[in-house]
Amino acid sequence: MVYGRGFLKVDFLTNLDLLLKSNGMKRADLARAIDVAPSTINSWYARGSEKVNIKVLKAIASYFNVSLEVLINGDTFTSVHFRLAVKNL
Repeated sequence: MVYGRGFLKVDFLTNLDLLLKSNGMKRADLARAIDVAPSTINSWYARGSEKVNIKVLKAIASYFNVSLEVLINGDTFTSVHFRLAVKNL
């Protein structure tokens, strides 16, 4: 997590974890849902998420019904989805 300007900011992988958890999903479930190999998603966690394909990001955002902005830079104070996810942790 990254802190800045008095707000708690979370990174893409943290956002993805929150979305998965709040929807009762595992990485493999998401991979099937957006038609990518599970190893693709697992590699983001192993090597970092700097090189995630924009088409895949769009598919994830669409699947979870969030904007790319929220998916990538999600702000837990302004996103209803993330407030609910954090509340249910």
